[in-house]
Amino acid sequence: MIDFSEQRQLLINELLTYHGLEEYEIYLLDLFPLIEMVWSDGNNQASELSFAYEFCLHRIAELDNQTDGNSPMSIEQANAFLAKYLDQKPDPELLKTIRNYIKPLYLNNSDPAVN
Repeated sequence: MIDFSEQRQLLINELLTYHGLEEYEIYLLDLFPLIEMVWSDGNNQASELSFAYEFCLHRIAELDNQTDGNSPMSIEQANAFLAKYLDQKPDPELLKTIRNYIKPLYLNNSDPAVN
């Protein structure tokens, strides 16, 4: 049987080591499909940026709930993340690479019903 926690940690280490993500950014990987959507037409429009910001705030609130108020990131870090990926269009290859990590990190569970 595959040890999913070990596989997950290996993938996270790859993202940190080879793709330039900060540790706190791992908690925001689920924003990358949204980031791709924002840039799909080549422009970051105000309504899309607003939606991404709201989604990020919601994610931080979830993390606060899950960690009893000990979130692994600050609002400042979340803002830095949004600026990094929404102020200028990220490299499409980076977005594609990160997209390929999302499924194994979020959906690899020993219980197929959970996936």
